[in-house]
Amino acid sequence: MSSIPLQNIEGTGAEISEYAKLHPTDRFRLIMLEDDNQPTPFDQAKWDRVMASINSVMGQLPALQDDAMSTDSLYD
Repeated sequence: MSSIPLQNIEGTGAEISEYAKLHPTDRFRLIMLEDDNQPTPFDQAKWDRVMASINSVMGQLPALQDDAMSTDSLYD
């Protein structure tokens, strides 16, 4: 099994593109180190759907009784 020499290339997309144009027969593995994209904006419709889902099961899930958390109930 032959060893494939690895070479690290770091730069902007434009810089790497220029390098790739000069070496059209070479193979590359691209790993993005930083992402300049802005975070996705708040989606009110998605928030409303999630809250509606949570509210639809509110009170339907099993829970401990209110007195289960009292100090006195620990010693009974």
